[in-house]
Amino acid sequence: VELPNAEGQTTSPCTAENKCEAKGPKSEPNKDCLKYKDSDDFVMGGLCEGGVDNDNTVPTKDPTGQRGCVYTYGKSEDVNLDAISGILEEDCGGKKCKDWMDFRRNGDKTKYGKMFAQNEETQEVTIVDAKMDKGEPFAVEYDIHHLCRGPQGCFTEGCPWKEGKEYELGLPFWKGRCDAAANARRTAAFAKMFGVHQEEDEHITMNPSLTDQTAHPCRKIAGLDPNFCQPTTPDNALSSGPFCTREFSGICSRCFIHGTTRPEDAEKDHPRCPTNILAVEEYAEFKEKIKCKSNKASEECCLYTQSCSQDTTVSGEEATPDADGFALVAYHCREEPSDCHMIDFLAHLARHNKKKIDTDSQAIKDMAFDAWGLDGGLKLATNFDSFQAKVLAAGVDDPDAKDDNPSADDKTDGAGGDTEKTDDADKTDGGEKTDDADKTDDTDKTDDADTDANKKKNEGGGIQVWVWILIIVGVLAVAAIIKIFVFPGEGTLGPPQQGDDVELQRNV
Repeated sequence: VELPNAEGQTTSPCTAENKCEAKGPKSEPNKDCLKYKDSDDFVMGGLCEGGVDNDNTVPTKDPTGQRGCVYTYGKSEDVNLDAISGILEEDCGGKKCKDWMDFRRNGDKTKYGKMFAQNEETQEVTIVDAKMDKGEPFAVEYDIHHLCRGPQGCFTEGCPWKEGKEYELGLPFWKGRCDAAANARRTAAFAKMFGVHQEEDEHITMNPSLTDQTAHPCRKIAGLDPNFCQPTTPDNALSSGPFCTREFSGICSRCFIHGTTRPEDAEKDHPRCPTNILAVEEYAEFKEKIKCKSNKASEECCLYTQSCSQDTTVSGEEATPDADGFALVAYHCREEPSDCHMIDFLAHLARHNKKKIDTDSQAIKDMAFDAWGLDGGLKLATNFDSFQAKVLAAGVDDPDAKDDNPSADDKTDGAGGDTEKTDDADKTDGGEKTDDADKTDDTDKTDDADTDANKKKNEGGGIQVWVWILIIVGVLAVAAIIKIFVFPGEGTLGPPQQGDDVELQRNV
């Protein structure tokens, strides 16, 4: 296949002029083919004889691990990488790109015309225009910073990803190589293209026939250490593992249950089992033996044993906006992907914190998808604070935001020790009666006070009448004395003469 570079150059090491010598048939290999170190036998590859099964996804023959038989494979399916990466939706000069070559030559250079380049002397890495040997520009499907290409990938010393700086260029589909969540989304997209599932928002990445532990139990694999997938029972108390699951890759992989009474058996670095591990036939006997340290969903174990204190089918709007509520919703998404309410939970969580998020945005949809996985999002539940901060950072302030479901707030208040539920209980248990009694007592007291006040008022009114009578009598007496002694009549003290009576009346 020719690349758009200097004429005559191809990607193939073999050309019409420089033919590669064939390796030959198995019956007569080329003498330069690889041989085993301890014999003259040729390495024929790892495909077992008769190991190709074109009828079944899971081959009927298992590899033995002996020389020449390390793998078998079933029927395959082809997918178009140009379609899944988005190349066929890109613009190539006013039309959709027809393939990768068309994109590289005619793709939008303003969006995809950059690449990383490293100076050979200084080793400095910069972003430059993407050009071929003859200076012709081309579109870049994907490129990553040179210091992120080391043996440790994104964790290589100097990789800009570790500092939150730009470290990759190209199509959106491929971006996020250092992001585990973005890698999971790409895996799910490939699984959908291969027909593993029909929905965009499912974490199922393996064909169910490959993960069926009823047909292919892990504990009965010939030649496997019987303790490799066998939970231990020291002191008659079942530990948290190891179990084995095929859901990760189709092969038996060890996993553990976190949150048991034996936490030392499930260190933080141990992979979490899928939440349905105890429903697998070969591990059903262990469901009653696992002992959880609590019935809180955020501590994980009760979701495996179905012993959580809250309903595991709770909706996103009814779940408490905390780590327990998140774990319950994530668990339900894991068990029923088609009935996942994670976006509703994110919106509820935002409203509870006086925020508003755009549930139609791709960023929020990705966040909801990333929140759960084969382990039901349990690892994320243990870091709920950082997850919540990420959700709230994606929202805008909304002081008037209210939860659609008041009961969710009540649950939150109850969980946090606040009083909303308690207040309701108090009212039901007699708070209103008490209030009525208080009102009655207050009324009685008021009536008594009014009676006392009236008595005092009446008593006060009586005193005032007697005072006025005494004053009037006193005035009359003083007037009479003045009349007699200061303005005596005609030298007599006898009865008043005519006219004196009138004068006395006027003075009074």
